[in-house]
Amino acid sequence: MILTNVLAIIYAGSTLYSSRGESILAAQTRSRTIARALDQTITSNVNKIDIALQILTRETEARLAQGALQPDILIQELKHLQLMLPESAGGRIIDASGHLVAAIGTPANPGLDISQRSYFLEPKSDADNKLHISRPIFSLFSHQWAVLFSRRYNDNQGNFAGVVLVPVKIDYFSQLMQHFDLSSSDSTTLRYSDLSLIARYPPRLENVKPDGGSLDVAADLQQIAASGVMESVFDSITPSDQVKRINTFHRVNNAPFIIIADVAEREFLQPWYRQLWQTVGFLVLFLLLSLFLVGVVFHYWRKQLHAMYSLSDSLDQLDSAQAVGHLGTYNYDFIQDKGIGSASLYAIIGLPPGTNLSIVMLQDIIYPEDQHGVRLRLGRALQARESNFSIEYRIVRKTDGLVCWVADLAKIEYTAEGTMLRMSGVIQDVGERKLAEERLRLTQEVFLHTSEGIYVTDSQGRFLEINPAFTQISGYRLEDVTDKTPRILDPGLYPETFLQQRWQQLLQTGHWEGEQLCCRKDGSHYTQYSRISSVRDSQGNISRFICMASDITELREMQSRIEYLAYFDKLTELPNRTSFIDNLQQAIINLKPDIESLGVCYLDLDGFKQVNDEWGHHAGDDILRQVAQRLTECAKEDDLVARIGGDDFVLLLMHLHDEHALQEAITKLHNAFTDPFVVEQLSAKLTISIGATLYPRDGGDTPEALIRNANQAMYIAKLNGKNRSHMFDIVNERHIRENHTLLTRVLKAYEQNEFQLYYQPKVNMHTGEVIGAEALIRWIHPQQGMIPPDVFLPLVENTEFSVTLGEWVMRQALEQMGKWSTAGLVLPVSINISGYHLQQADFVRRLAKVLNEFPQVPSDWLELEILETTAMEDLDRIAQLLDDCMKLGVHFALDDFGTGYSSLTYLRRLPTQTMKIDRSFVIDMLSNSMDHALVAGIVGLGKSLEREVIAEGVESLEHGIPLLRMGCYLAQGYGIARPMSADKVQEWVAQWQMPAIWRNY
Repeated sequence: MILTNVLAIIYAGSTLYSSRGESILAAQTRSRTIARALDQTITSNVNKIDIALQILTRETEARLAQGALQPDILIQELKHLQLMLPESAGGRIIDASGHLVAAIGTPANPGLDISQRSYFLEPKSDADNKLHISRPIFSLFSHQWAVLFSRRYNDNQGNFAGVVLVPVKIDYFSQLMQHFDLSSSDSTTLRYSDLSLIARYPPRLENVKPDGGSLDVAADLQQIAASGVMESVFDSITPSDQVKRINTFHRVNNAPFIIIADVAEREFLQPWYRQLWQTVGFLVLFLLLSLFLVGVVFHYWRKQLHAMYSLSDSLDQLDSAQAVGHLGTYNYDFIQDKGIGSASLYAIIGLPPGTNLSIVMLQDIIYPEDQHGVRLRLGRALQARESNFSIEYRIVRKTDGLVCWVADLAKIEYTAEGTMLRMSGVIQDVGERKLAEERLRLTQEVFLHTSEGIYVTDSQGRFLEINPAFTQISGYRLEDVTDKTPRILDPGLYPETFLQQRWQQLLQTGHWEGEQLCCRKDGSHYTQYSRISSVRDSQGNISRFICMASDITELREMQSRIEYLAYFDKLTELPNRTSFIDNLQQAIINLKPDIESLGVCYLDLDGFKQVNDEWGHHAGDDILRQVAQRLTECAKEDDLVARIGGDDFVLLLMHLHDEHALQEAITKLHNAFTDPFVVEQLSAKLTISIGATLYPRDGGDTPEALIRNANQAMYIAKLNGKNRSHMFDIVNERHIRENHTLLTRVLKAYEQNEFQLYYQPKVNMHTGEVIGAEALIRWIHPQQGMIPPDVFLPLVENTEFSVTLGEWVMRQALEQMGKWSTAGLVLPVSINISGYHLQQADFVRRLAKVLNEFPQVPSDWLELEILETTAMEDLDRIAQLLDDCMKLGVHFALDDFGTGYSSLTYLRRLPTQTMKIDRSFVIDMLSNSMDHALVAGIVGLGKSLEREVIAEGVESLEHGIPLLRMGCYLAQGYGIARPMSADKVQEWVAQWQMPAIWRNY
């Protein structure tokens, strides 16, 4: 008897140990399955976002190659992007300086500078131009967390030109996780590569933020992440609920993401715990019965020996059957409301053995959501007087609160009146069966809803099963492919040897993957990427083949389109700059310089901008296509015509013998533009300016150098009156290079804060009052000292940098006025605005933005000085622009009056408050009667038009006397004060006194 008990305990322990290992293995398998399924979903979405960003990058580079980026066109491209990526929160295009060029989905903020942000610096420093994905970032605009997907784009020379980026809200990743049908104890977590939290489903803590700020990362997870492994399974205890979980650490292949899929160990150990309790109950019952039998045998050994053995065997069989079957029996008396069950039953429901199974107790055990169904089923049984019925429902185990599935098979006895008398039955723990059903259902869900096509064949390659995605890709349904092989997808383009080699590889290695052209049911072709794996049976023989198939036709078409856009202009279908440079490089290599030359012509349309603005971009595009056609007709068979941006074209002329041949070709080009261009019954006469260079005579050993030489020659042709041509002059090129070097140093000076504003006071000579000051820019060179503005300002005239520099002067002047005001000095300041800066389309908006940055400074303290030549091109528009600016409170002065056209029409229509007499007239007025008369005339004109008049160039106190006599009271010049730094102005104002010689006027 003792040996029997020992063997029973050993057997039970061995069974429990094996069962527990199988449960843990099942939990690990489920965790890995969830992680890998989520990896496929995220990988597919990242690939889609990357493809969309590549298209946007190419479009942006193509637009940049045509000239300056136009925000309205880029916004359209971004809208196309958002149609492709509905999960995105908009899109942004950033220039090389880190400023916003175009955006959708967020408020426009051109002044925003992200040049020091990691998601800008990483693409900028990435020469390989790959996709970059940021950590979770909190948006100040949407007040939501997002992950930024970004790529760099380059200019025509391959240099960094900016970044295109797409923010994807964190909620989108949570939505992806919600597509997986997880149990109540399962969860998935998406983290960045540095383990910062991106999303979790379902959340366990309400205050968990995407950056992981309120959740500590377990040391085990940190160690696994630092090891660099792609996938690992580990155990952990969740701090929030102290539940031990089985986790799968999984790195996403194409993104810096880490997936953590975890399942509660206790969920998979529930059957094992039930088995444990049943086994323990069985052993206890067995021991008790053994002791009982020993006592009976000891007392009635002689008389009851045979009966005792029989009873012992019966009990052993009953208890073993209940333990193995995870079931327990019960009896219930409806009249007395009393019930009793077997030990295994109490183990299943988690109650102490012998507990009365009353109605109240049974209702408390049944899961709340299932109680109504159980009552309905029992009611139907009573109504129909069923003797036997069965039902499955969930119970809440009392020992640990675990929810378990049970099957209840009951037999009911009724009284003669039809009232329930007694009920007996068997309750079986069916949790393992439910778990198996759930696994099967999850596998079926993946099979039915994955975006990849899946088909299963037998060992001979005959179709057994296909999923809906495969039907959508190929057009074949299951009934179409039954008893057929995947060769029905073969369009007949591959040799038999290729198909045989693929089959042999599958048989030998059990795996094959690759790209192939396939044929749909309707006969159309598509490109499929297949991954085929074999499945072996218990004897090691191949029993099945499983294929994962993806339709990558669209991806390949996009790649072809991208490659085409990389070398050809989309509008004219001519080669672009990249293609032209490649062909020119090859022509240089193949050139025989002793007998022939190459000609490079740079062509620019004269007057195209005006036509494009008046007729619209559609008409402008039509004209550019006509230009491409005419240039192509002028070119010989070996020549090459390319469009390299905007209305700029280049022409490579092959096999030239001398400059005369080049001139003949240029004449032919000019003659091609004698006829007008006609677009939708509109006619425009356009000409071309041509710059040309001859290689190797003019030097320039690289394609870029030859294009640059021709471009410089074209600009000289423009300056000479347009509709002209000019040959490259190497002497003039040296002068241009020197200016370019100086301009580069000017830009560096701005970056290194070498510019400084000096202020020249302006006074009222009649009252002695200091009425303001003019801000004058100075370059404080580290080695050369102060450099006057006439050395460097002409270099930046009519460039984008003149706008940047002008706004810098505005901000410096406004900031200084604020400091003076705080110190008790109110001193209005005037600044000079270039014509190029003033004529920017968004000048008023940007001026208002600068003024709003300094709310403590009244806007009427700022005066903008402009030249009268600024209004020459479009007087009406400039007048309206000045009027809009004056509504903001700023004043305008007409600077250097008398040196330009001095048109009364301009003076009358421009809403300026002040006229400034040019210093060249005032300086010589004491010795030159003509200058004296001119100054007097200007003063009189200003009075007549009710304008304030201020005289520049008052180099001595004596200059003020004739001005006072004329009635010109306002003045500035060296005779009053030289320009000074801001820290000296307040002291000068405090010490200023009106000179005695002015007091009598």
